[in-house]
Amino acid sequence: MSYKSGQKGEKGDHGAEGPKGSDGGSGFNGDDGHDGLDGAKGEVGPAGPKGGIGQKGAKGELGLTGDVGTPGPKGDSGMRGINGPKGGPGAPGPKGQKGITGSIGWTGAAGIKGSKGDKGNIGYRGQKGETGFTGQKGEPGQSMSGTKRKIAFSAELDSHFTTLRAGTVVVFQHQTLNAGNYYSPFQGIFQCGVSGFYIFTWTMAVNSGHGLTTLLDVNGSPRGYLYSVGQPYNWNSGSNSVMVDLNVGDRVSVKIVYSTDIGAYPLSGSSFFGFLLD
Repeated sequence: MSYKSGQKGEKGDHGAEGPKGSDGGSGFNGDDGHDGLDGAKGEVGPAGPKGGIGQKGAKGELGLTGDVGTPGPKGDSGMRGINGPKGGPGAPGPKGQKGITGSIGWTGAAGIKGSKGDKGNIGYRGQKGETGFTGQKGEPGQSMSGTKRKIAFSAELDSHFTTLRAGTVVVFQHQTLNAGNYYSPFQGIFQCGVSGFYIFTWTMAVNSGHGLTTLLDVNGSPRGYLYSVGQPYNWNSGSNSVMVDLNVGDRVSVKIVYSTDIGAYPLSGSSFFGFLLD
């Protein structure tokens, strides 16, 4: 049986939806798309939490010297430091000016009675006795010259005299002359046996850097002073001479007045002498 083709008819209505088919396999990945345009800048977000302390960085190079700053206010006084060690003795100072002579000190108390000493030299001549009765007229005598009695003495220290108490008699124990025997080398005293005018001279030698004042004493009264002072680096001596009018029995000696210190004692060689003027 043959069929004859007719004209194409109109499109029919959609049929009912068929059941879902099985899932197809995964297709191939497509090519990467082009980069999109940059988006607009967003607003600043809130601050994040504080981070921990980082590791210490390397030491930087030394910077340039800055300008000198303004001096700060004076600080409080510090505490007193520890005393340093005692220094050695300093060099002797220059020679000072002569001081004012001090007054004579009080007489010290009597010392303890010593043991009996050796027999002494002949004592001083006693005072002139009362005038006796007038004797009978003698025969005319012969004229003679040079009969006037000579009275003189000289003595010196043969060792240092270290008794420095004011008022102490300096005993010049080594006598080199004692015409008339009126000087006692044991007491350091000249006792007048013939009235007249006398010259007395005393010389005192002292150590370096020390000073000593002495006086000439007549019956407890000063008749002259002497201040002796040592040179800065050597001993030195001073002298004084006094003329006095003495009567029989008057006592003359050299006494200590003042010393600068224990080292200012008269040295060996210090001397004392006197004589009656013709």
